Amino acid sequence: MQAVAPFGDWCGATINTIISPFYNHFAKHALYCFTAGSNVRGHRIETEALKLKQAGVQQKIRDDEHTLEAVPTDQARLWLDSANRAVSEEEANHLLYEQRYRLCGCCYPNFLENYKISKRADEQQKQVKSIMSNAPGDNNITRAPDPRPVESMLVDPAPMPRSREVILEDALRFIKSNDPNERIVGMWGPDKDDNTNLLKKINNSFLEKSLFDFVIFVPSPTDCSIEDTLHLIEDDPMFGVIGIWGPGGVGKTHLLKKIRTSFSGRINVIWVTASSQCSVSKVQTQILHELKLKGDGNVGNQSGIIRDFLENKSFLLLLDDLWERIDLEAVGLPLPLGIEPLGKLKRKVVLTTRFTSVCGAMEVKKQIQVPYLQENEAWELFREKVGDQTIFSPGIKDRARILMTEMKGLPLALVTVGRAMYGKFHPDQWDSAIQHMKKSCCIDTNEDPLKMEDEVFRKIMFSYDNLKSERLKNCFLTCALWPEDYEIQREELAQCWIGIGLVDVGDIQSPYTKAYSLMSDLTGACLLEGCGKPYDRFKLHDVIRDMSLWISCGCGENNDNWFVRAGVGPDENFSIPWSSAEYISLMFNEMKKLPSVGDPLELKVLCLRVNKLDETIIGGVLVNSAKLTYLDLSNNKLKGIPKSLCHLTELIHLDLSGNRGIEEVPRSFGNLIKLKFLYLQYNDIKIIPEEVISRLEALEIIHVDLMWVSDCIGANVYRELGTLNHLKVVVTSVGLLDAWTPLHDAADLPIRTLGLVTSAEKKEIHLYDILSLNFAQTTLYALYFANNPDLTDITLIQRPEQQPYSFGILSKLTMDHLGALTVVKWMGTSPTSVFPRLTHLTMSYCTKLEHLSWAMYLPCLEELAVGFNKSMRKAFTRYHVDNVWSGQESSQTFPCLKHLCLMYCKTLVTIADPDVKFPSLEVLHINYCPELKKLPFDITSLPQSLKVLEMYPAESWEQLELEEGVKSFFQPKLRLF
Repeated sequence: MQAVAPFGDWCGATINTIISPFYNHFAKHALYCFTAGSNVRGHRIETEALKLKQAGVQQKIRDDEHTLEAVPTDQARLWLDSANRAVSEEEANHLLYEQRYRLCGCCYPNFLENYKISKRADEQQKQVKSIMSNAPGDNNITRAPDPRPVESMLVDPAPMPRSREVILEDALRFIKSNDPNERIVGMWGPDKDDNTNLLKKINNSFLEKSLFDFVIFVPSPTDCSIEDTLHLIEDDPMFGVIGIWGPGGVGKTHLLKKIRTSFSGRINVIWVTASSQCSVSKVQTQILHELKLKGDGNVGNQSGIIRDFLENKSFLLLLDDLWERIDLEAVGLPLPLGIEPLGKLKRKVVLTTRFTSVCGAMEVKKQIQVPYLQENEAWELFREKVGDQTIFSPGIKDRARILMTEMKGLPLALVTVGRAMYGKFHPDQWDSAIQHMKKSCCIDTNEDPLKMEDEVFRKIMFSYDNLKSERLKNCFLTCALWPEDYEIQREELAQCWIGIGLVDVGDIQSPYTKAYSLMSDLTGACLLEGCGKPYDRFKLHDVIRDMSLWISCGCGENNDNWFVRAGVGPDENFSIPWSSAEYISLMFNEMKKLPSVGDPLELKVLCLRVNKLDETIIGGVLVNSAKLTYLDLSNNKLKGIPKSLCHLTELIHLDLSGNRGIEEVPRSFGNLIKLKFLYLQYNDIKIIPEEVISRLEALEIIHVDLMWVSDCIGANVYRELGTLNHLKVVVTSVGLLDAWTPLHDAADLPIRTLGLVTSAEKKEIHLYDILSLNFAQTTLYALYFANNPDLTDITLIQRPEQQPYSFGILSKLTMDHLGALTVVKWMGTSPTSVFPRLTHLTMSYCTKLEHLSWAMYLPCLEELAVGFNKSMRKAFTRYHVDNVWSGQESSQTFPCLKHLCLMYCKTLVTIADPDVKFPSLEVLHINYCPELKKLPFDITSLPQSLKVLEMYPAESWEQLELEEGVKSFFQPKLRLF
């Protein structure tokens, strides 16, 4: 026994010193394969905390710059750079993680990818914590500025006639004079631009060989929007009718009054307040009054009186708040409008409206949009109305800024709330006001300390009242179901409107095109804001959203019909009026349980998406919801479908997407005989019993992932869908092993969107095989290939004996996480014939893709995005070995491309050959392409349609090799991040 103990001790010591470290190291790395989700979530939580700290540092810098003219310290700048990098890295890793679990990147058991994502999240989370711990203190964020360096700056004067050269010589002689009495030189004349040009010449004369230590050129300050508008009125002969448009309360009338002041005394200025229910007769009455003419009430006679008076005069007609078309010729305005060739007569009309459609109806030649105020402008206006005595009282300024941001730059709201807060010196009063603005306007509407109801909502409500149909009004109101500032995907909004019954399902595409048209109507009425490029997301301005909820709740009567607490968080305390509410939205709250549940006897619409509710909580809510027609439970924690849900016989719309715990559809699900719209995406469904789908006889739209079911179950689902007479739209995803067999039973279904995940063994896809299926030629709108790291080739080969096929209506094509894909091969056919209507193309995480030249010839392509590539040096070239299709070499390149996005293409040196043209390009986005040196433009091939060039990081712009003329073309359009 004595001999054993030392051996045991030695063995234990050996394990501790040699084996344990290896085991711990191995275990740690092995666990990465199974902890991707928790590591990514932890990384996101730490990064959100960093972003809050980052925002605080940035706000401190902005405040000190504004009040103290301070500048950031080196420590603060370096810390912000580190924070920005950390945030970008987290977003990229989080995007990679999420894309593996989307329809177009459905979950595939790839442990290597899980390991990489998980390990990256773990390591970067530690970096985030380190950055947080090294954040600069309040005293180290800003400092006093350095003395400004003196620069020699040439200003660009216009060519100068000889008479002005003489004046210039006299001015220079006086400036150089040693006479002590000649201290100030004054130049005056009727032409402001002429005077400015002389001053520019003087500035430049002293730069190279100066008698002075400093030559300072100070341009006159101008209001850009008013100056531009005045120029259009004063000098441009083409624009007879100018339209100024924007939402109610944004400042259109204020701008029009400035225009009137600028022209009064120089020209006949006629002011007409149109408003709603305007008519030719009402406009005539105001014009006659302004011109001090007498009318007789007869429209025809008054038209002649006005025309005779204005026939040989210059005039400016200002039409404020126009709601519909007015026939200007019937009013009596002499035509044509504009400036006569000899410049003797100027006849101009400037109108303001809330609707872009009015600009079109009035044949406006130039539209000017009045935007919301920028933050500094909003602050100055708000501060003016509150008064400095109040603003600079103890504890008020920071609260005032918070309250100001709630108005999001809407002048009417800033003025109204600013006046209401005048003389409020106690911080508690400001805290109460902030809470009031943050709360839904369905609560405490009898108490309106900020006068929002009378002074703001009722004025903006005119835009709502003037919407052309009740359907459009209801579409607008439903937008408030989402959280404040949330950007709603347009397909998400379309699904809601379809589910509530605001948009009918005619055929496979018509409900979506109709919904998109309604969205355009609401943006044209300035009630909905387009976001993204090109407006694939929408949101409500905060004040507009509050007004929408106020309308839904009875315009101040607080009828409890609507209850919206979306995006307020899990800790918010509130009581739900279950017995009276018809619409309830608690979306995006991360709630694990609901407030006390009553009897939802009147409930029709229940939105609970993006919470953490399980089937037991949900089941308790649904027991007495007999009238429920619309139920959104997407992205919760359901591990099964509650039995109580299957007894909601009035249910029309059901969304269970994103509940990965749902693996089986119960047989009782077939009881939902009135169900029209069913969404079962991003679930892990493995079992769907026979004769469940076929019993849903009213079904019109279904989104269902069949990634995890057996081929037998998948085929049965497709066959049963084929028996439904009302079915219009199918969105589905499927896993493919060796052939297209699982899709043969779906060949004649109205499949609108298809996601394909092929097996790792499948090295090549022949796209022509899928083209033989009927839906691919007739109904397929969007196609996604995803998550095959071994797929090397996608080929389109049309053999001589084959019938030529095309994706007849395919608009969107995405290839995602195809890590081995090098090229798309063509033989016997061309991109133009296969993809005649493709508008959106995305290639993401195709890291070995060498080029994308075939996309140049797509006749309808509008958006192209390439991201996360490690092999591409030149994206587009006419000269490459894969160019085996005929007849394309002479074709115009990118005839319709408007948006080009290149992200994380680490080896990209140049975008395209010089002979590749981009005639329609409006937005070029370049994000982290560190080797990019050239853009495919010279002075003769500039993209004249370009509006925006976005680049990140900022130094990317400096490393571009551009001709001077090309650089100056891009600079006004440049946005650096």
